[in-house]
Amino acid sequence: MAEIETQLSLVEYIDEFLRDDTKRNNLIPSNIGLSDASLASGLAEYNALQLQRMRILRTATDDNPVIEQMNAQLASMRQNIIATIGSVRESLKIRQRSLQEQDSKYNRQIKDAPEQQREYVRVVRQQQIKERLYIYLYEKREENALMLAATAMPAKILDMPQRDVRSKSPKLHKLLLFCLLLGLVIPACALYLCVLFNDTIDDVKDFERRIRVPLLGQLVQNSRNAHIAIHEGESTVSAELFRAVRTSLRYVLPAEVKSPVILVTSCINGDGKSYVSTNTALSLAILGKKVVLVGMDIRKPMLATYFGLSTKGYLTDWLAEPSIAINDIIVPSGEHKNLDLVPCGTVPPNPAELLQTGRVDELFAELRKRYDYIIVDTAPVALVSDTYLLDRVADMTLFVYRYKYTPMEMIDFVNSLAEQKRMHNIACVLNGVKGLRAGYGYTAKEV
Repeated sequence: MAEIETQLSLVEYIDEFLRDDTKRNNLIPSNIGLSDASLASGLAEYNALQLQRMRILRTATDDNPVIEQMNAQLASMRQNIIATIGSVRESLKIRQRSLQEQDSKYNRQIKDAPEQQREYVRVVRQQQIKERLYIYLYEKREENALMLAATAMPAKILDMPQRDVRSKSPKLHKLLLFCLLLGLVIPACALYLCVLFNDTIDDVKDFERRIRVPLLGQLVQNSRNAHIAIHEGESTVSAELFRAVRTSLRYVLPAEVKSPVILVTSCINGDGKSYVSTNTALSLAILGKKVVLVGMDIRKPMLATYFGLSTKGYLTDWLAEPSIAINDIIVPSGEHKNLDLVPCGTVPPNPAELLQTGRVDELFAELRKRYDYIIVDTAPVALVSDTYLLDRVADMTLFVYRYKYTPMEMIDFVNSLAEQKRMHNIACVLNGVKGLRAGYGYTAKEV
C-alpha cells in the first residue's frame, strides 16, 4: 500500500508538471522511480525530443518551421502522456482499493481469533522447539562420550623420569662461542641493512669519483643555524669555504663574458640552493664586485623571508605588469652595500608561462649593464621545468648537492644533463659536509 501511494504521488507530480504552462519547454523528471514501463518510455521520448529542440534553438529562432513542427509534436506527446497518466492513476487506485479490502479482511480474522488460544499456540510452539533442541544436544553428548571411551588407551608409569645429575650449569665454552658469533653477526647485519637502505650521498670521495662536472668546493654545515654564513672581516670555516667557491668560479666562467649570469639550482627541494646563492653573492660583494641576487624560484620563494622583505610588488609583478619600473623591484640587501636583491614577489598561477616572456630577457639585459655578477636562485630541476627555461640567459649553472640528504641517483641525473648538453657550463658544490670530511683541515665546529 505504501508503494502504491508513492507511485500515486509521483504520477500526480508529473501530471501537475505537464499542466504547468510555465514549464512547457522544460525536461520532465523521468528517473524518479516510476514503475509503469509505458509511462517511463513516453517520458524518455518526450525528453529526447525536447533536448533535440534545445539543440536546434541554439542556431535557429522560434518561428523556424522545424521548431514549429517540434512544438506541435511535443504538444501531442504531452497530451498522450497526460492520458497515460490518467489510466495509470486509475489502475493504481484499483490496486489500492483491492489491498485495502484484503487488509480489512485479515484484520477482522485476527480480531475474531481468541486471545487465549493465540497465546496457547505460541507457548506450545516454543516448548516443542526447546524440546527438540534439548534432545539433539543430549544425543550429541552421548555420541561424544562413546567415541572417547572407545579411543582411550590404558597407560601406567613403569619408571619415574630422572634428571641428568651431571648438568649442574651451562657449558661455559659453548656459551662464550655462541655470544662471540652473535656479537659478530648482529653488527654485520645492521651495517649491511644501513648500506642497503641508505641511498643518499654519504661518502665525499665516492661523490668526487662519480660526478663528471667540475666540483667547485665543499661547504661545511653552518653551526650558527643562520641563513647568512659570511660577513666581512670574519674567518669562520663557512666563510673560508665560500671564498674558495668564489675563487673556483673564476676558472669555470668564460673569460670573455662580462657580468655573467650564474644559475644556482639543485635537483630536489632542501639541498640548500638559496643558502648557497645568498652567501656566494655576499662573498663576491665583499670582494668589491657589484652583485645582484635574483629570486627566480617563483613557486616557493624564500629570499624575501631570509632578508625580511615583503613578498609582494617585486619580480613577478614586474613581469606581469609592464607599467612597473625596473628600479622599483631592485632593493638593497641590508647585508652589504655592494649587494642588491630582486625578490620574487607574489606567487603567480602560471610560473612556466611567465618565465618564457620577453620581459625576462629584458630584465637580464638591464642587469648586465648595472652589475658585475648576477646570481639567480632558481627552482629544483628534477621537480619543475622553470630552470630549463632560464638557461637561455645563463652563462653558468651551479648545482647544489647536500651531504646525507641528496639521493645518489641525482649524481647520474646531473651527469646526463651535462652529456646531453641540456644546460651548458654546469658545475656543482657539496653542501653540509661535516667535520674533516670537508677536506680543509677544520673541525666540525665554527671558530
